[in-house]
Amino acid sequence: MEQQEHPARLPKPNPLIHCSGDLSLNTRRLFNICLHHSLAHPADDNRYVIAPEVVHEYLGDEGRQSAAYILKLFENLEAQIIDFDLRNDIHEKLKQQWLAAAERQLGSRAKAAACDIEFRGRLISTPLVIREGRRVLGFAYSWTDLAKLMLSAPKEQVSYTMIDLIIERAFSKVAAINLYENVIRYVDLKTNRTPWMPIGEWTTLLQSSKRKAGSFNRFNRDVLKPAIQEVNEKSDVTLVMETQRGSDRRINQIRFAIERKAGSGVGAFRSEAMALLQRCRLTPNQIRKVLEKCDDAAITERFDYALAEYRAGRVRVFTAYLYTALVDGYEVGQPDFLKNEKQMPLAMEAGAQKREDKVRFEQHQDCLLYT
Repeated sequence: MEQQEHPARLPKPNPLIHCSGDLSLNTRRLFNICLHHSLAHPADDNRYVIAPEVVHEYLGDEGRQSAAYILKLFENLEAQIIDFDLRNDIHEKLKQQWLAAAERQLGSRAKAAACDIEFRGRLISTPLVIREGRRVLGFAYSWTDLAKLMLSAPKEQVSYTMIDLIIERAFSKVAAINLYENVIRYVDLKTNRTPWMPIGEWTTLLQSSKRKAGSFNRFNRDVLKPAIQEVNEKSDVTLVMETQRGSDRRINQIRFAIERKAGSGVGAFRSEAMALLQRCRLTPNQIRKVLEKCDDAAITERFDYALAEYRAGRVRVFTAYLYTALVDGYEVGQPDFLKNEKQMPLAMEAGAQKREDKVRFEQHQDCLLYT
């Protein structure tokens, strides 16, 4: 199978963002991977085939998960009935088409509210693994009629939001992905704020319906604060929560002020540098330290030199060699940069050498891939 180009950043229709938080972390990631993939590649009789390398890269597992595990994620997504929340910026004709498709699919009518319409539906159908002998060539999937209507909606009738898969890969909490997707659509508006929304609506968006609804204090402590912290640390935006109290003095609505981070400097989101370090299997803590110490030019220069040494057979544990060169500030050409790997710090993660012995690097269309 030919290697496909897979851009990390493509538009996602806003109606698909406002859905319940019942999807697991990797199932939600897979949903976005398929959505972005299908927007970038034509279908063969409504059948999309996605390469395993693409799935592994954006799941963040670097090929460690089996084909059976990924197929199970597809099946979980196929079985999931998702609650959608169509906001009033969606064209009325499209609303009626989508609601009719949902009714045909599930035989249930939508619930209309003052400013939006809620309904339920499925998105993915008939996933399978394509093999050649024991080798996995790709994963095939189809969209349901409901999903196809959403994906084919005219741009002038549906607003779109840019979702970055590299950012989403960095999140470790489902609530963080859900929060990021539900606020990012408002980042470039004049107000740079989400609308005021009731606590119950945020609860539906950010946590599983199987989890019992509790007080705002518990929801804030267990869900909101950890999600906000992760979004602020790992994404390209900074969030500040604002609250509104009712007549009983209890917090009944919240919204978020959103600000994009600067494009450079310590703490700013640098997707290309992060992606490179993630492909080199540095841990999140190691990546944070590298980004604090090095600018993008230094990371690229030292990576190129370390890779050349690795390919020449002078380095056996590439990740350890690269990490030490980056955090200790070795400059290319200095004697210290050529230290033997035995002199490197012992603080590397357990098992790094065993894993790295199995790694082979290939340069492919200016993109470093693991095979």
